[in-house]
Amino acid sequence: NISLGLICAAVSVLFFGSNFIPTKVYKTGDGVFFQWVLCTGILLTGTVCFLIQCTMGASCPAFEPLAVLGGAIWCTGNMMVVPVVKTIGLSLGLVIWGSANLIMGWASGKFGFFGLKPESVPNPALNYVGVVVAICSLVLSVFVRPTVGRGEPEGDGEDELGFDSDDDKLEQALVPPGAADFGQGVINTDGGGDTRSVLSELEHVAEADQQELFLTKLPRWQQQIVGVTLSIVSGLLYGVNFDPPQYIVDHPADFPGAPKQPVELVFSHFVGIWMASTVYFLAYAVYMRNKPAVYPRVILPAIVSGVMWAIADICWFIANANLQFVVS
Repeated sequence: NISLGLICAAVSVLFFGSNFIPTKVYKTGDGVFFQWVLCTGILLTGTVCFLIQCTMGASCPAFEPLAVLGGAIWCTGNMMVVPVVKTIGLSLGLVIWGSANLIMGWASGKFGFFGLKPESVPNPALNYVGVVVAICSLVLSVFVRPTVGRGEPEGDGEDELGFDSDDDKLEQALVPPGAADFGQGVINTDGGGDTRSVLSELEHVAEADQQELFLTKLPRWQQQIVGVTLSIVSGLLYGVNFDPPQYIVDHPADFPGAPKQPVELVFSHFVGIWMASTVYFLAYAVYMRNKPAVYPRVILPAIVSGVMWAIADICWFIANANLQFVVS
């Protein structure tokens, strides 16, 4: 169904290009906590999709471990998004990783990378023209000078830690026993109201902010090199994340009982995304000695971002089935 494929492709373009906007004005720190919450939103959407498929079909789609691998690949690329946005900005980052994603995904379908069945199109010349335009876009984008600011706006006039003034910091540090909200992180004091404990937590928030600013303290040309490199690597990983599910569809004899339609592999794919993000977050928590930088204000925006991305990805699965892998 070409019409369905084009509609789903358009929805994918819309949401893939805008899903990070809800989080742009919120602190994300080093991005590890942010990506874990985002991936939780993805899994929630995938679960709803799975339940709908179970209700509408004769049985629930089979769970395929190979599709889980595709999700883990995507999550690895997604870990680079926050450093990219902080170094070269969201717009330029999207252009670069989107172009690399397009080129890698097209090459996978066209030449049959990683065991996929090579695909052909009715008008190869037009197909190649589209790829050349994408390559030109990628090359030109590398030389664009980013204009991302040194700081990240919070939208409420607060300073880096979320306080309005030094007096607010002192007042917050000396609050009575209970829960004190230090701007970006919630700090719980003990029953005795130990001020030293609160100040220790405040120092940890400050250390987390310093880690957040590490990349932005690099010289501008170094930031651009780091941002462009991470964008390209991220795009390449995005470009191959559909290959494992597509391999299952292309080789039904090797996967008896596997779903015949790519969209039926969405839940397995999303489980892989969430599992990988959880592993990365746990490893990060161990590295941070059980004091990961957590930013509560970004939780709901990150969930919304994850839901938007998941809708786009589901539509892309449908587009892959209706427009051919090499086209979509």
